[in-house]
Amino acid sequence: MLNASHHNQSSDTQGLYPINSLWFGGGGRLPQAPRTVWSQVWGNDALTRSLASLTGVPCATLPECAAEWLEEGRSGEHLLVMDALEEKNAFGNVEEWRDFLDSLHDYWLSPLFHALKQRRLAALSIYPADGTVFRIATRDARRWWVRRRPLAAWL
Repeated sequence: MLNASHHNQSSDTQGLYPINSLWFGGGGRLPQAPRTVWSQVWGNDALTRSLASLTGVPCATLPECAAEWLEEGRSGEHLLVMDALEEKNAFGNVEEWRDFLDSLHDYWLSPLFHALKQRRLAALSIYPADGTVFRIATRDARRWWVRRRPLAAWL
């Protein structure tokens, strides 16, 4: 059915290539860049880099671990995009998924929590891409074990 259009039939008789796709280019304007609170964005995927560019926020490659990221003592609000779990989850390999979660804990979450307790970070928010946000501040990190009710009240 490639030559179903009149244009492709005409092109075929002239020895030209048929039209088999649409290429959009030029025209139109970019939308107004949304306001953001991020001082810098860190990520490895094209979407993260493109959105950072659209908003005018500097973007850098995500380091291998939190210790490397924390070395420079950054100020401001930073967005770290970790999309590797999506790739591990997509292939349905439970072993790889579990190993990735273990390494995420060891190389990112645990060091960031430790940095919160040491007041090297003011707060940490985790967006698991399901509409929820988990936020913990320095004050909370230092008091996570304090209970408002005795343990017996929970039983």
